Amino acid sequence: MKLALSVRSTDPAVCTVAPTLRHNRSFLLLWIGQSISNVGDWINFVAITVLVYQLTGSGLSLGVLRATHAAPELVLGALAGVYVDRWDRKSTMIAADLLRAVLVALMALSPNVIEIYALSLGVNLASIFFGPAKSATIPNLVAPATLTRANGLSSTTQTLAMAFGSSIGGLAIALVGLRQAFYLDAASFLVSALCIACIRVPRTTGAHGTHPAFWGQLQGGWDAVRTRPLLRGVTLMGSALVLGPGVSTVLAVVLAESVLKSGAAGYSLIVSAMGAGAVVGAVSVSALGGRLPRPATYRLGFFLAAVGTALLGLGRSLPVAAAAFALIGGGQIVANVSGTTILQEHTDDRLRGRVFGIYQTVVHVCSLLAAAIAGGLADPLGAATVIAAVGVLEICLSPLGLVLVREEGVKGGSGLQRTALP
Repeated sequence: MKLALSVRSTDPAVCTVAPTLRHNRSFLLLWIGQSISNVGDWINFVAITVLVYQLTGSGLSLGVLRATHAAPELVLGALAGVYVDRWDRKSTMIAADLLRAVLVALMALSPNVIEIYALSLGVNLASIFFGPAKSATIPNLVAPATLTRANGLSSTTQTLAMAFGSSIGGLAIALVGLRQAFYLDAASFLVSALCIACIRVPRTTGAHGTHPAFWGQLQGGWDAVRTRPLLRGVTLMGSALVLGPGVSTVLAVVLAESVLKSGAAGYSLIVSAMGAGAVVGAVSVSALGGRLPRPATYRLGFFLAAVGTALLGLGRSLPVAAAAFALIGGGQIVANVSGTTILQEHTDDRLRGRVFGIYQTVVHVCSLLAAAIAGGLADPLGAATVIAAVGVLEICLSPLGLVLVREEGVKGGSGLQRTALP
């Protein structure tokens, strides 16, 4: 007799997939766990930022803290994808959640900032394994016709957490205290681990058998991205997609102060508008599901984000800036959901972890470069000029989507494979 609670994935033969998400117990458990964990992440974000600043009183220390978030993805993201494809993905997600729960709980007890940095680095190292494992697992949990809707629903909750997470984090600190807030985040990881332990996932190639050499497996992932037109196209366009949001979010406060003359209130409004636009985009793409061609939806999202970035740089009023940020947020989410679905549909199960590891690393590097360049050019050229230039550049790059991300060969999920190839 099989137990309902199983840490390892199950045999593909015993896994059935519900035709709709509302009846899909495994996906709903994953979604609920991640929704709770997303809120916990923002509680942690606010708590750790406040704690580090209280311990040091230094802005530089906050920069070092951000580096502990960026460095693991930057250095090891693509490498983590190899292990995601080697290991049982369900077990990988549970182990990552349990490790993060322990590390976050230790933050509540850490007496100095060096330990906080080390723990934060550990949390983000675990996260780079969880992310590709989750993205690679979702196609195994849902029917092909509901894949876009599943990704859209996941993005909706992530966006809502982003839009309201800081407020929730501040409220949590006020209610339970700064140090105790870390326990709330640790608890959210435990809930996520329990939810994942209760789902049924077909066992992937990584759960058994022998493997090629590590670097050979990594090369296999790079070869898939490099040689398959849709994977290559989504990765290249994704690298360009993050330029606008990367520059806009970094320079938003400068734009609000020096151009819009609206101060902190204006900054808060336009950033909130970006979150609102992202929620609308995520809900829309989730509601539409797979009824629209994904490459066309991807190109539409890219273009909307590009137009929003250009409008933000060219506009000189607060309402225009808010509308522009809403376009950026909505367009980026639409493109991200469509791009994620394309990658899932057109990547063999045995390669999915590596492809998502590589994709996330490439996009992350481009986002960091955009933020760094924006910061360097803002003083000599002006924030509005830099944002407008990036927006115009993205608009000029939009037609490349017609070549790089095309409908040809897209059959709404024909690329899905529920079991690993031999």
